[in-house]
Amino acid sequence: LRAMVALLKTAVKFSNPEEMVQVTCECLQKTLVVRIRTKGRTIPEEALPRFFEVFSIADPITPGGDLGLGPAIAERIVKLFDGTVTVKNQDPPGIELNITLQRL
Repeated sequence: LRAMVALLKTAVKFSNPEEMVQVTCECLQKTLVVRIRTKGRTIPEEALPRFFEVFSIADPITPGGDLGLGPAIAERIVKLFDGTVTVKNQDPPGIELNITLQRL
């Protein structure tokens, strides 16, 4: 739950105030995929590969400043459950976070 909250907070930082953050969930045979999509700002291309690195938190990639430890900790929590988290830019501008977890 803590990882999801951190990723939702991250998504809100990239969304426009008048836009909703969209969360969808897809249950596949062996995995659960949660997608969090925003409309608003994108991540600079040079920052995408290090988005979940702890040492990238000081990079001001949002107008409100750094993202804190939220994305890095969330990714590590998801990995503890044999899952993955990815981020990509969207067109129209915004981001998409994809969380994939193994179903029990």
